[in-house]
Parts: sequence; C-alpha cells; structure tokens
Amino acid sequence: MADPMLPRLTSMHTGRPCWPPAGWRNLITREPKLRAIEPAVIKWTAERKWQLIDAAASWKRRLIYSPDLVQHQLKDWWALPDRYGDCEDYALAVRNTLTQAVYGTWPLGALRLVTCLTDLRRGKRQAHAVLCAVTDAGDWIIDPRRPGIWPWANVPYQWGARECPGRFMWEKLINN
Repeated sequence: MADPMLPRLTSMHTGRPCWPPAGWRNLITREPKLRAIEPAVIKWTAERKWQLIDAAASWKRRLIYSPDLVQHQLKDWWALPDRYGDCEDYALAVRNTLTQAVYGTWPLGALRLVTCLTDLRRGKRQAHAVLCAVTDAGDWIIDPRRPGIWPWANVPYQWGARECPGRFMWEKLINN
C-alpha cells in the first residue's frame, strides 16, 4: 500500500540530447568516478525522503557560498567542495553524500545534475544548478536556495538540461 505522505508526482519532461556544461565536462575529465554510468530510478519511501532532506540540510549548514570566480578565479569550475562552493558544488556534495553507505548507497544514476535559470531577480534570471532525485514516484529537486526538497514542477525555474547517465551528452528539459 502506498504511503499517503508520499504523493505521486511526475518526472521531468526531457527532449533531445544537448551538450553538457563546460564545467561538468572538465569535472568528469578530472574525476571520472563522478560520472554516472547506469541510469537508475530509486524506489520512493519515507526513509529515502528523509535521507534527501537530511543530506541537503547537512550541506546547507556546512557549505559557505563562494562563487567560482572568487574561489578558483574561473568563471565556471565544478568540484566536490570541502567548506566553500556554489550551486553545482552543493549539488555534487549532496549527491556524493547520498551515495555513501550511511544513506544506503543511492545509485549515482538516480541523482542527476540539472541546469536552469532562476526566478527573476532584479529583472534578470541567473544561471543555476540543482540536484534531481529520480524516483518511481516522480522527480524531486534539491536546491541550495530552498529549504527541504521540492517536486520539480513546484520550483519556478526555467529548466535547461539534465545529466543523462551512460551518455556523454545531456538531455534538454521541456518547460511547462
């Protein structure tokens, strides 16, 4: 019987293949183990929901925001952070944490990096990256700008592209 506290959602709408961000290409060249090889869909349970919330909150407490230009003197540098980082570093840190044994080893292919443009601020959108947990009950977004976890359709971003495990290319996302 399905848990009434775990609503069934939808998956992100994907389109044609597209080039991945340069920062990701550089990252997987330096750290090939961070590239998901096999696509996966995780079984959605109350325990998995708690794990997502816990890992996200843990990194929100630990990570001090520092843009790539300040920290690395580069416009876009994707890396696993220690104490400082930006949005894609946060997404990579949460993903790395969830794949560790303490969380029951989430499959890397079910935790996908996503690019997007944020909601309007000061009249313009900003480039952003989040983590997407692909589950059998829909896709959940883990975002350093928001508390908790969110169904992808409830996040007011313009979706760009998503990591596609097993392929070098990413997949375009279709906005509602």
